[in-house]
Amino acid sequence: MLQKCWSYIGSILILGLIGASFGWPGQAGAASSAQELQAARSITLERTACMVPCPEYRVSIAADGTVVYEGLSNVKERGQRVGSARRADVEALLDEAERLHYLTLDDRYAAGEAGCPEAQTCSTTVVTSIDVGGQVKTVSHYHGCGGNPDLAALKQFEDHIDAVAHTERWIGTGSK
Repeated sequence: MLQKCWSYIGSILILGLIGASFGWPGQAGAASSAQELQAARSITLERTACMVPCPEYRVSIAADGTVVYEGLSNVKERGQRVGSARRADVEALLDEAERLHYLTLDDRYAAGEAGCPEAQTCSTTVVTSIDVGGQVKTVSHYHGCGGNPDLAALKQFEDHIDAVAHTERWIGTGSK
């Protein structure tokens, strides 16, 4: 079981290195102003597998409030579902991203990295992104990270994305 966890962590690290080598947008190229955030096209969240039965799914919220969910495993609803979010709630998410300084966050918070001074193994990773005019800022947050008080605000943002998208209707209650 532990070997599977380390294999998964290794895969995440490899994907990060591949992304960097292809020049995927990161902190240096990310937009930084509140005005740019308000022009966001979409906000996405992906919760990955972990050693215990964690819900594994992706959800995207478009600027117009369209919600697209894809349930992968350990969820009530597998496959794609479409819903909607109130525009005011989407704007509140963007305001929260601005307060969090989302566009200037590190691209990754993972074991062995500066933003993760303490780490436990085999937790889920949550990947969020905001598309601002075609430029995507992505943050990968390993939930086993500790010792960084700023990660509590990032986790709150992740949970807020779920709340605005109403993912509980598809993943089942109490599943996060």
